[in-house]
Amino acid sequence: MKPSKVADIMVRNLITCKASDTLAQARQLMKDGQVRHVPVLDEQGQLVGLVTQRAILRETLLIASRFGIADLEYQEQKKLVSEIMEDDLKTIPSDMSLLEAGRYFTKCKQGCLPVVDAGQLVGIITSADFVKLSISLLED
Repeated sequence: MKPSKVADIMVRNLITCKASDTLAQARQLMKDGQVRHVPVLDEQGQLVGLVTQRAILRETLLIASRFGIADLEYQEQKKLVSEIMEDDLKTIPSDMSLLEAGRYFTKCKQGCLPVVDAGQLVGIITSADFVKLSISLLED
């Protein structure tokens, strides 16, 4: 069956973190899970933000330039995800068509979009998911 909805290609098994986690913890989650985007959930499991590889890299470079490489690990343990996460999120529903989602991606210029149904985070879709979809369609 040809994928037609966001639900058909979104990642459902999500790696998430809390706003109270540290930059070091978020960086380790990304490394271990081999992901570039980690949704941030509050204590009730509601989506409150997104921490990206780009944000972590930017903050790490700022810390290194401000405190030096020798103090980097210590400073990463002090910096909270809440201080570096994006909290003005664009989300999409799982029943959105892939065509519409693709257009939305190009319009909002995001690397990923959290997928939310009835107020609950159910998945995430990334630009890499669209590349994989393109490859599979071109191979047919």
